[in-house]
Amino acid sequence: MTVSQDRSVDEISELVVDVDVHEGATVRDLLPYLSPHWQRYITEYNFVGPPNPKPYRPATPMRQDRFPSDGGGAGSDLGLLRQQLLEDQGTSIAILNSTDLQFSTMESRYEFAIELAAAYNDYQVEHWLEREPRLRGSVQVIAHDPIAAAREIDRIGPHPQIVQVLLPAINERQYGDPMYRPIFEAALRNQLVIALHHGNATRTVFGYPRYYIEWHSIAQPHCMMAQLVSLVFNGTFDKYPDLKVVCLETGFSWLPHLMWRLDRQYLQHREEVPWVLRKPSEHLRDNVLVGTQPMEGFSAHRFMQLVDMIGTDATLLFGSDYPHYDEDATDDGLPHGLPADTRRRVMGDNAINAFPKLASLRHEIPEPKGTPAA
Repeated sequence: MTVSQDRSVDEISELVVDVDVHEGATVRDLLPYLSPHWQRYITEYNFVGPPNPKPYRPATPMRQDRFPSDGGGAGSDLGLLRQQLLEDQGTSIAILNSTDLQFSTMESRYEFAIELAAAYNDYQVEHWLEREPRLRGSVQVIAHDPIAAAREIDRIGPHPQIVQVLLPAINERQYGDPMYRPIFEAALRNQLVIALHHGNATRTVFGYPRYYIEWHSIAQPHCMMAQLVSLVFNGTFDKYPDLKVVCLETGFSWLPHLMWRLDRQYLQHREEVPWVLRKPSEHLRDNVLVGTQPMEGFSAHRFMQLVDMIGTDATLLFGSDYPHYDEDATDDGLPHGLPADTRRRVMGDNAINAFPKLASLRHEIPEPKGTPAA
């Protein structure tokens, strides 16, 4: 979506950090970065990537205007992404999350998965980050092997445009399990946040439902809430107080309910988890950030009521979900009429404050030229 006709570019000019952009890539793009042994899995054994679940939308869930003219996939052309996202929408920084290639959800061939993740990381740097300074990237790892994942984070994480470790919202265990701590420690020593993003492997508590609409309605918040409960009550944030976890593409209207319920459970059962030294809601406010997309059709008033229930607007990050069919544009991603300070924080400042490797941008990107009209 381009800028609305009734609002000028000057009116929406601001620092915009889009934390949820999906560049198009396929496993065949990774062939040059794999050894001949692993290439054969793709060229001869017809591996095309992690499988789609049964209820996944049969038609492509992409905006048709996001497909390049050369026949490539939506979001696969850097020039088109640059024009549509960075130029037309005025995005200052876009963070890439390749969720179609969530190799950490593979349930077998872990050695192959590790090689695929490393190949993707090298591909991302060469074909996207080094060709566009306004892009930032994610480290793909295989969480089933935390030691190997930590090595990969140490290998690629020092790149100045890599800002986060990308994990699928669902895995064989919940992320509060101590087995995953080498991943968190590697992220911290490389100044990276942990980003959790749902994907085709995300399931409800009952598994995959019969229809896509069921899956898309509830699987994502179900899964994300379970992960945050695990991280809080297993003491992850007490052990790593500087760790930031970013929840992507699950909305955020469920967050106040989760805060209230966890605080109540903590008051009743805190003797079971003596290592948790703060109220869960405090950990969620200080250590967790949530992308706005997909956001229900809130008015500015309802949006601010949710902010009040969360207790801060510093928890929210703008994400467009480019190039998906339900993408939110910078102009219309938040309700019109929000307080200028809240809009500024959600659209960019919160990300600058939360992502250690974005902090320097505070001095490089001009101040907003104006406040969006209501």
